[in-house]
Amino acid sequence: MIGIILYLANLLIRYFYYRFSPSIKGKTSNKEALIFSLGGIHGAVTFALAYTLYDLRINVADFHLILVSEITLILLSMIVPTIVFHMILDKDIPDFDQRKEVDRVRVAMIEYAMDQMKKIYLPKKIRKQLKFDLRAQMNQTSMVDFAREIKYTIKQKELPDDQKEFRAEVYRYAFRQERDYLGKIAQQERKYRRGFLALYRQILMSEVVFLDDEND
Repeated sequence: MIGIILYLANLLIRYFYYRFSPSIKGKTSNKEALIFSLGGIHGAVTFALAYTLYDLRINVADFHLILVSEITLILLSMIVPTIVFHMILDKDIPDFDQRKEVDRVRVAMIEYAMDQMKKIYLPKKIRKQLKFDLRAQMNQTSMVDFAREIKYTIKQKELPDDQKEFRAEVYRYAFRQERDYLGKIAQQERKYRRGFLALYRQILMSEVVFLDDEND
């Protein structure tokens, strides 16, 4: 009984601390405070410290009562969240479904960027290279295509600085179109947010790698 009372008191203290503490910035909801109060294993440190009481020569019955209360507190902090979190937390999307949806959005995102690039004038050489690089993001370039592109690139003369800068601006614009599209989709399908964030980071990395090569 004492262990149950300790557990409930612990929950209330943690709940009100998270809900109303001035040290926690931003407005917090009841659900967030409840999740915080339930999280973690409560009483583990206290349980370890309880053994130090044995040296104080307290009554054996009282010592056992303290240990049982702490064990009850720890067990409740493990069992209750397992049940409650299952009811209040959003269902996690399986990794397979995440990958499937992210792959679908990746293709749609790149096709959107390609369509946007068709609306602006681009020299044939830059358009061909851009199309190849965008398709590479979809893993739709074969080894034959890759070899042809390498052979084509080797034969090309070094671009003047002004054309290099123009090509860099074109790629920045294409990457921006991808990010904008992904941002819109992420707002509509928030349950796949984790996968979309990973895809967003891939776009940023592609842009960094390309622009770094341009500056070399």
